[in-house]
Amino acid sequence: MRLTPEEELAKLENDERLDALLDRLENGETLSAEDQGWLDASLDRIDELMEQLGIVMDDAEDEQAEEDMYRLLKGN
Repeated sequence: MRLTPEEELAKLENDERLDALLDRLENGETLSAEDQGWLDASLDRIDELMEQLGIVMDDAEDEQAEEDMYRLLKGN
């Protein structure tokens, strides 16, 4: 069964591994190559899904938007 973009985005937003890795980065930890690769791929997929769903981030606000996205994903 294939997920809709909305379902896949919701699944990623609630992913415990993603939350844990983002927390570790916020705490200044260095991730393993495997974890960093998985995190990068997950965040890239989130970007793709947001684009598909018409959720667009302004390039001028890109850095702040990424920080806000991390907070959103963590549920804060």
